[in-house]
Amino acid sequence: MRGPAAVAIVAVIAFAAGWWVGQDGSRQLDTAGRLAALEERVAALSGGAARPAAAPTPAAAPTASLRIEGAPVRGAEDATVTLVEFTDFECPYCLRAHPTVERLRAEYRDDLRVVFKHFPLSFHKRAINAHRAVLAAGEQDRFWEMHDLIFENPRALDAEHMSEHAASLGLDLAKFERDFASDRAGRAIDRDVAEGRSVGVRGTPAFFINGRMLSGAQPFERFKQLVDEELAKAS
Repeated sequence: MRGPAAVAIVAVIAFAAGWWVGQDGSRQLDTAGRLAALEERVAALSGGAARPAAAPTPAAAPTASLRIEGAPVRGAEDATVTLVEFTDFECPYCLRAHPTVERLRAEYRDDLRVVFKHFPLSFHKRAINAHRAVLAAGEQDRFWEMHDLIFENPRALDAEHMSEHAASLGLDLAKFERDFASDRAGRAIDRDVAEGRSVGVRGTPAFFINGRMLSGAQPFERFKQLVDEELAKAS
């Protein structure tokens, strides 16, 4: 099929692909390449010369200044590199990125600290339970233990499961329930979401490595590249 009808069909597909590119940073490079191929096909069907497809490249990483004081931190206080992570506990791409962050911590040890930020997306209705739960556990100095339990059980995100996690950690359950439901927890989550939006976070996961943004569940090698660059700057 050729002519206007074919051009219209391919153009619709190209538009859909372009929308998909914007939904998740971890899919950008692969989908952008497919979009370029579709654009060439549109040009060919319309009788125009197909332009050479440029190799897709990541957007330049912006820098940002983020609040660290009061946020949950893993790693040495004087670490050379700080990785700030905006996470949604119901996001499958956050789950995918979690082992990458753990691998970075194991490889860089005292050179890297990880800072947690809340960014539950509005359409992930159960995520808020997990975000409230880690805050409530943090009131009893068990933030990271609850954080790890939730990532180990990513489908168990209702409030009842959060209470079960709290019990398994030996927390004071009455206090946990109060802190879980508190306005203080809600304000802490809202504060992180507002901060994330102010520095360009639109989806999860989103990372800032010494202020340099890396969006999506990127390969380990991409994180390593940025961490190594920051270590080299410091040396």
